[in-house]
Order: sequence, then structure tokens, then C-alpha cells
Amino acid sequence: MLSELNQIKDLRLQIISLRESVNSGILDETIAVSAENAAMAKIDALKKQYVDRVHVWNERDKHPRTKSRRGKKVEYYMTHIKIGKETKQLSASTLDDLYERLYDHYADGYAPLVDKNITVRGLYAIFIESKRRDAKEYQTIASRTVSNLESDWNRCFENSKIADLKAISVTQRIVLNEYKRLTGNALITRKAFAKAKGLLDAIFDIAVEANLIDFNPSRTLSTKRLRFKLEEDKSKDVYTSKERDILLKYLKEQDKQTVYTLGVQLAFCFCLRVGELRALTWDDYNEESKTLYIWHQIVDRKKDGKNRVATDVPHTKTNTLDGRRLLHVTPEATRILSELRAINGDKKYILNSSGNYPITTQHFDERLRRFCNRAGVRYLSSHKIRFFGATQLFDAGVDPEQIRRIMGHTTLAMTEHYNRTNGEIQVDEEIWNRIFNN
Repeated sequence: MLSELNQIKDLRLQIISLRESVNSGILDETIAVSAENAAMAKIDALKKQYVDRVHVWNERDKHPRTKSRRGKKVEYYMTHIKIGKETKQLSASTLDDLYERLYDHYADGYAPLVDKNITVRGLYAIFIESKRRDAKEYQTIASRTVSNLESDWNRCFENSKIADLKAISVTQRIVLNEYKRLTGNALITRKAFAKAKGLLDAIFDIAVEANLIDFNPSRTLSTKRLRFKLEEDKSKDVYTSKERDILLKYLKEQDKQTVYTLGVQLAFCFCLRVGELRALTWDDYNEESKTLYIWHQIVDRKKDGKNRVATDVPHTKTNTLDGRRLLHVTPEATRILSELRAINGDKKYILNSSGNYPITTQHFDERLRRFCNRAGVRYLSSHKIRFFGATQLFDAGVDPEQIRRIMGHTTLAMTEHYNRTNGEIQVDEEIWNRIFNN
């Protein structure tokens, strides 16, 4: 069983993932807030469980004590901790607060970094430094995510009045006025605003965890009255069936099949992320049962702060069990895999480039662009092939919950983001083969 600290870390990673999903427009903010609140509740319970395991309580510690303050009796809770060779008292007004202070003492939380005069800019500095450490040392997030967060701060808050206010003095009214400044009369899209709000949510979470403030003035604020710029119609931002057919016809007619010509054909047989496609190994493919097990992905991480190196990580993008799924391999996919085995059967990866390394996303997209240009169809990135598969499933009337599982998403809202249908539903009994048996 994972220790409480590891479970807390995993939950915080889930919260980061939720926020990133909201920032990118994949997940609805209301759903994300509900999920985050549930995760925070679990974190609070795990903190108490951790403290109870490592701290030695005396009989009186969990019972309220009383003391006189300005002639009135007030309740408080107190226990003793060891700092080096010394034993010191630790007190709080409530038992929950005492648990928080004990957790900060034993687990080295945010409290030692935060003082009562810290500004919002100071909280951001703590936040972004922790994200840089997550990217560089723990590799739990991509360095690109850190760059995006820095850009969001510079664009939205670097020159704002709220940045230099003391965190303890920021009210919901101040935050709301800040959001009105950002959105104005529909100046930005809801997606752009979600990125800004997600950043401010995370910054004030640090103040809450450090017991500097009682509640997050950004996270609990209603933004229903703000006006947003309309999002662009993205129904055409995906390959059409005609474009798919023309492209695949061109690829199949090539005199010599390569890892890339076959790789593009294989991509259209599933709804995979490009990192999952690159990570496919022959061990993941069960030729007898005609199934493909999706459970890991390739991510490109910077090494020594310079070149990116392909790293095979034992989880998909969501880092949850939802990302693991068993997909049906159609007769067309079987044919493609058979040809790939003839090319790369002695290698680890199905789409192997050289040595024992998988292909790169850059090279895959470069070849895809070249193939599209030669076939006479517009080029869209490899990720839009995943959009195409999802859209076809929606068009065919497949149950959204089934699509969610096929895509490896954690929520239906995330799956809906991939829906680029034009409203014309065409139900077919042989759904999977009709879509993917090209």
C-alpha cells in the first residue's frame, strides 16, 4: 500500500491534471471543482492518518483545554513536538488546525515558506518554483507546462495590482474585479480565462495549506456573470472521411511500405494519443485474441536541460486506471501489423525507428505532412487523427461512456472535447469495423 505522503502526492498530481484539463478547455470547470474538492477532502483525511501514525499523542492532546484571554475562557488544543533535542509546545485553536500544523512539521509542507506579509507575487514564486522542481527533479509534469504557467502569469497578473497585495488582504471582491479586468466586455474566451483562474486558484491554495487564510477567494468565487468571447467553430478542425480515404489510398499504393506509411495507416485504426502509438510494443499486441493493450506512453523529456530524450513511462497521460484499456484489432489493423512485423518484428517497438528506439512525434508529423501534401489533402497534426476517430464514434451513435473508455479518459467532459460532429448521426451495427477497418 502506498504511504500517506505518496497518496497525497498522487492526489495533488490529479488536481494538477484537472486544472490543466480546465485550462486547455478539455474539462468543464464545474466538474473539475467538484473533483478537486473530493480530492482535497481525501488529502485532509490522509494528512490526519499520517499524523496519527508518526506523532505520539498524549491523552489530553485531542481534548480541548481552556485558558483565559481578556477575562474570557477560550478553548485550544495543544501537543508536544521534538525539534532536535528540545521538546516544544504546539497549539492551535481547533483540532483540525493542530493536525495541519503537525503535518507541516513532519511532512515539511508550505507553512515554513509562507509568512503573514507574503504577497500574491510571493505565493506565485513559491508555486512556480515547486512546478519547476516537479518538472526537473520528479518529472511529474512536462517542462512545457511550466513555461505555459509562466506565460499565463506574465500575460495576466505580472503587471496587475493584485500581484503586490498581501495575500491575507485579498477578498473575493478584489479577485472578482481582477477577473472583470481580464474579461471586460468579452475580451477573451472562456478557455483563456480558465487558464488564468486555474493559476490563481493554485496560488491561493498554497496560502490555504499554510493556514495563512481560511478559504481560497478565487476557487469559491462565482464567475457566472462574466462575459466571454465566443469560441471558434471547431467542427471542421478534424480530418473528414473523404480526406482519410484519399490519404490512405495514397499510402497503400506506395511501392515500398515504411514504418511511417504503415504508422499513419495504423493510427487511423484506433483513437490513440501519439505517445501511446509510439510506445506500442509487440508484447502489447495479442495476435491470437486480436487485441491491443494500451497501458504506457512515450514522453520526451529534457536531459541536462538540453536535448529531449524519449522516455517510456508506465502509465498513460491521465496516470489513472482509466488510461489502461484493451482495444479490438480489426482485420485492416491486423494486415498493417503483419507488414510492420515483417519490418520491425525483431525490435521492441512496433513503430521502431533505429536501434531500439521508437519513432519521434516530430518525424511522424513531418511524414504525415508530406503524405498529405502529396495526396492532395490538407494537413492536420497526428493528434487530429485521434479527434477523427472520436468524432466518427460520436457520429455513429456510440454510447459516450464507451467512447470515454476507448479514449482512455477519466471524465465524459474530457471526451466531449474530442467531439467534432456536425450533428448528422449515422448509426451502424458494425460500428468499430466500419470506422476503423479502412
